[in-house]
Amino acid sequence: DIIKIKLVGTDTNNGMKLSKLVRQVVTGYDDTIKIQDLNDSTSINKYGITNTPALIIDGVIVSQGKTMSTQEIQEFLI
Repeated sequence: DIIKIKLVGTDTNNGMKLSKLVRQVVTGYDDTIKIQDLNDSTSINKYGITNTPALIIDGVIVSQGKTMSTQEIQEFLI
């Protein structure tokens, strides 16, 4: 199965940091992970995001309003 990751708010400084960290973590998983950046208000409202950046994995918000560590990100992908 393909893991679908959505990054919300990558147009902010913390969002760019989160995006970079997520992409570092998924290196080597390229065949099984799809990453999408969402920066429009429609997407933010659709998922009920109250704080950016946010990380959504397979439709579930796993983090919002903070930049996660690479270890925290990996824990959601194992």
